[in-house]
Amino acid sequence: MLYSGDYDLMRPLFSMFLNSLPLARERPRIYCNHAGAFYPETQCFWGTYHDSNYGRDREGRDNGWTLNTYIRYYWSGGLELAMMLLDYHAHTQDEAFVRQVLLPLESEKF
Repeated sequence: MLYSGDYDLMRPLFSMFLNSLPLARERPRIYCNHAGAFYPETQCFWGTYHDSNYGRDREGRDNGWTLNTYIRYYWSGGLELAMMLLDYHAHTQDEAFVRQVLLPLESEKF
C-alpha cells in the first residue's frame, strides 16, 4: 500500500491499534507487573485475542497463557507495526501522524 500511494487504506489499521492501546497497556501490567503495551499476534479489531487462541475457559491457567502454542511466547510482533508506522511516515512526511499515532503507539511497547 505504501508503494502504490494507498495511504488512506493504512489509516484504519493504525486506528485499530491506537483505539486498543488502553487494553494493550493493561496486558503487561497484569501478566508480568511491567509497564508498556502488548498487542497479541492474533488481535481482533477491538484489541482482544481471538477466542480460540486465548481460550474461554481460563480455570487453572495463568493470565497471558494462551491455548495456541504458536503464539504463546511470541511477544515481538509489535516490531512489524513499528516498521509500518515508520515507513508510513517516511513516505508521507506527515508530522501530525508522528505526534498523534506513531509516538503514542511506539513509546510504550515492550
